[in-house]
Amino acid sequence: PESAPAELFRSKGRLGPGKMVAIDLHSGELIENDAIKQKMAEKKPYADWNQVFRESLPTPDFLGADHDDPISKAVEDDLITLEFDSGYTIEDTEMVVESMAQTGKEPTFCMGNDKPLAILSERPHVL
Repeated sequence: PESAPAELFRSKGRLGPGKMVAIDLHSGELIENDAIKQKMAEKKPYADWNQVFRESLPTPDFLGADHDDPISKAVEDDLITLEFDSGYTIEDTEMVVESMAQTGKEPTFCMGNDKPLAILSERPHVL
C-alpha cells in the first residue's frame, strides 16, 4: 500500500484520555487540545462563577454496617434504582465507582473517556 508523504502531516500520534483535536473547516486550521479548552474557557466567566456560586457540603459521618438510621437504610434498599436514576450503569458502578472507592484515584482504562466537554454536550454528565 502506498503511504502519503510525510510533509503532508503537521504531527502524528495518539489522542490520550480527555484529549481532543478539531479542524476549522473555514480556515483549514488544526486546533489542538489546549487551544480548544482555552477557547471554551474564555467564552464565559467560569472561574468567577465558581468563586461566587460554589457551596461546600458538610462531610457526613460514615455509618457502620450495624447502623439504625432509617433514612440511610431506605437509601441502601433503593441504591440500584437511585444509581440508575442518576445516570449510572452497573458497569459504571462496578468498574469506576468501586475502583475509586478502593484506591482514592480516578481509574484509567485503555479506551479512555470519549465524552464531550459538558459545555459541548446536550446530555447531562453524572456527578
